[in-house]
Amino acid sequence: MNNDVHVALRSLEVVTVEGADAESFLHGQVSSNVAGLAVGETSPSLLLSPQGKMVAWFRLKRTSQESFEAYLQAGRGEAFMGRLKRFVLRSNVSFNLSVRQVGSVRSKSHDMVKALLSTWEEVEAPEMVDCFWPAWFGGDYLDFPSELSDQGNYDLARIEAGVPAYGLEIDAETIPASVGVVEGAVDFNKGCYVGQELVARMDSRSVAPPVRLTRVRSTSTFSKEELYSSNHQGIGRVTSIASGDGVTVGLALIKRSHIEPRATGAESGATIEIEELI
Repeated sequence: MNNDVHVALRSLEVVTVEGADAESFLHGQVSSNVAGLAVGETSPSLLLSPQGKMVAWFRLKRTSQESFEAYLQAGRGEAFMGRLKRFVLRSNVSFNLSVRQVGSVRSKSHDMVKALLSTWEEVEAPEMVDCFWPAWFGGDYLDFPSELSDQGNYDLARIEAGVPAYGLEIDAETIPASVGVVEGAVDFNKGCYVGQELVARMDSRSVAPPVRLTRVRSTSTFSKEELYSSNHQGIGRVTSIASGDGVTVGLALIKRSHIEPRATGAESGATIEIEELI
């Protein structure tokens, strides 16, 4: 899989935030350093509830001095925009939600991504939003050739990269530290933002989250199921699965107390290896 290219045609929701106060408003709402973004620059970021739970993990791009675009997983735009609107007060900002079709390209080889892009003869200098997958190359291309189609196994690539998704690893009760999205998305040197207290406290005290995101793997087939330890205690659940090269791979949320390197699937009975991600 190391040299494969994975392509998925999918939808992203884009929330545009613009106005004279767009920078200062967003800077006080999200976890990244909005004021430090140059025009055309993109950064991963978090939008949290006042309790520090995840509303959105997204990419924020500055498109002009007074305009920003937030790129979100499909289905997350309304919740994102609704949460921001609650704190507008007298700020001079406006919001717009749109849907963009993108060609998502991922590979662990930069050369393979370049080779694919070189075949896009009808598209010159395609606009791209960086994926920010650790040790992976590519991104979500807003411009792509009409004949582009799915190839490889995008779900498997996401799992191998340890990237969580809403509706699977992330829900309204998730805290950022549980799914490994703090690094890169949080600027600990900026001023206050909504939900900051929990994130800062856990970081400063090196507190482990109650559950943690892991990658799980087995030569036996398993499903999205509960996992048990060697002494038959429930330790977590599989949230995503994909198969490739005779192996089933998944992501799982595992309790902090479980330190064994393997578990057993409650339904499949499979012996499942646990690989730490956080």
